[in-house]
Amino acid sequence: MADRRIHVLGPMHIELDDAPIRLPGRLTRALLARLVIARGHAVSTDRLADELWDGCPPPKATSVLQVHIHNLRRVFEPERPARAPATVVVSEGLGYALRLGDTEVDAWHFESLMDAYLHMNSGARPPEAETRIRLLDSALECWQGRALESFADCGWAGAEAARLTDLYLTAGELRAQAALELDRATEVISGLRRTVEDRPDREESVRLLAIAQYRLGQQTEALATLRRTAEFLTREMGLDPGRRIQDLETAILNQSVPVPRPTPRTAPIAVRAAVTAPGDEPPTDRIDCIAPAAAPGYPMQHKVALEAAYEAAVYGARVVWIGGGAGYGKTTFTGAIADELRRRGWTVAAGRCPDVDAAPPGWTWAEMVPQLGVDPTVSGRPGDPFHISRVLVEGCRGAFADGPVALILEDLHRADEATLQILRQAMTWLHDRPLLVIATLRDVEAPDPVRATMAELAEPTAAHIELTGVDHDGACAIARAAGLTRLDSGLLAVLHERTGGNPLFLRELTAAMAAGGAVHDLPPSTRGVIEQQLTRLRDDVREVLAHAAVCGDRVAPATLAAVTGRPESELIELLGAAERARLVTIDPAGRIAFAHTLIRDTVFAGIPLLRRAGMHRSMHELRGTTGPGGIRVADAPAHPQPRSVTIDAGAEPVSPAARRPHAGAAPRWRVVPEPDRLTGSTVGRCPIGCPCCASGPADRAAGIPP
Repeated sequence: MADRRIHVLGPMHIELDDAPIRLPGRLTRALLARLVIARGHAVSTDRLADELWDGCPPPKATSVLQVHIHNLRRVFEPERPARAPATVVVSEGLGYALRLGDTEVDAWHFESLMDAYLHMNSGARPPEAETRIRLLDSALECWQGRALESFADCGWAGAEAARLTDLYLTAGELRAQAALELDRATEVISGLRRTVEDRPDREESVRLLAIAQYRLGQQTEALATLRRTAEFLTREMGLDPGRRIQDLETAILNQSVPVPRPTPRTAPIAVRAAVTAPGDEPPTDRIDCIAPAAAPGYPMQHKVALEAAYEAAVYGARVVWIGGGAGYGKTTFTGAIADELRRRGWTVAAGRCPDVDAAPPGWTWAEMVPQLGVDPTVSGRPGDPFHISRVLVEGCRGAFADGPVALILEDLHRADEATLQILRQAMTWLHDRPLLVIATLRDVEAPDPVRATMAELAEPTAAHIELTGVDHDGACAIARAAGLTRLDSGLLAVLHERTGGNPLFLRELTAAMAAGGAVHDLPPSTRGVIEQQLTRLRDDVREVLAHAAVCGDRVAPATLAAVTGRPESELIELLGAAERARLVTIDPAGRIAFAHTLIRDTVFAGIPLLRRAGMHRSMHELRGTTGPGGIRVADAPAHPQPRSVTIDAGAEPVSPAARRPHAGAAPRWRVVPEPDRLTGSTVGRCPIGCPCCASGPADRAAGIPP
């Protein structure tokens, strides 16, 4: 087998058996680089075409891609027999994937070495600084330039290049820290000077460089380094430097620079993670040894949270804010993070802000303190914020003897003022300790005091994570756990579209289907949750949403303005309230769509029958005055609603959809006979043998009966 090497950390080049190989054409090189970014996961042909041609693929993009895939296969497997399956650039699902070992791609090798470094530091006794330096040097040697340097002008490469660059800079900082432990300040200066010149916003690099300069007697240079960064942050970002920079400047002026704290004995994360875009297919014949396992449905968010834990363990206290609406899995997500941190040796305490008015002040912290081994009633008044702050900090300091500490506050949008005061005080007193605070909240419901606290804690904030719906793998896992064993890609896509990936709605809908229901049903519990969200809106906002539900899946503001009789400017303001509540979205064309189909179905089901009939009639009449195509009258909702149209005029808007031979037309057409029964009309009878009403695979996948 040939010895293969792909280099993307610098100018892209390929070596086979140590001989350089030239790839024909920039598009072939870009295709290979995009597969490298996916790290063994399949990338769909549609996504490849969209990204490689910058959103404007040619008409025969798939055929062009096949030619370039063929070229890559000839490069990597020149002796592969005809018709033998490829083993390097493989076809998988609806796309392609790259199958190589970590050592065969420099970016993969770099990340695997960083994984090894972090796992090496997770034991009870971390290795000596010299050992850490050797491993970090091996990782840094993978770099021969900038990440994905050959594709700096390509939008698809930007995010991955930034991620790899950040990891590279972190590796340099870790090496500098280890070198300072060995009193090798000269190495630190030579290694970090260029980084600080290029990236004055990297405060940890600045801090380590200034310490090294101070140790070599360059006190003036050390102060100048710190002040240049302070000026940059103030001028470019309007920020003050972090507390560690300020403390170091004070220490230099007082001739009392401390010895840097060694790397903590617990390294909580593995930084390696595949960059898999939504809709890309995961590999089916390969199991990546990526530790820890990602939280179901939110793999990238899981990775971000654990990177924040690493920052807290190494650099001091950090906060992670986890936002999401009802049912989006915040508790499950934080539970997975807590389990992983405990496995890594962290002390984890958790509490939930109560949903009752009579709860004592700061109750969630009083719940948490006993988990740290401290009696909250000792020496102080229960419910006193200052007393609870002192007891909490005492408990954390005792737990630090065993490793880093994580505090999890759930439902922070319900927090009282005492809870927020204690959070701010604890972050101040423990700013330089290995502490991670994870706070979950429904951010659309967060009151002003909570938002003010988030702003005040901007400096130690490591991440804002938004849970907006699980991916397809997570949806599949939820459906199977609910008992829906017969699940194919078509049904999974329908489930994901109807629920928006909301884990609660997925669980309720698939459980109902497992019990004999259909995919287009609206479970009562799901409807109740959505109706509770709707009740928080003003009456006029709900009225506009009702018209939008009748208008269709995507509707222009001008259409809504016409059917509601409201000025478009007023309508946009009302829709803004619904968008902030995450009930609707606005696409690039400015059209309004519900965040997921279950919201539209709930709104539609809440419209009284006679009012719904009048809305259909009004839109039909309006359509007649503007001409065909002027105003799009809604088809019926995707799920069968036999009473959704109760007037004869309602049949005509539905009929064109039924005559279009696509899977979505069939359930809409089957709604039409109901007006016939109620009014005696004969319009809406589907011709015998009409292809739209034949029960085909798409119908069966969507649960539509024949």
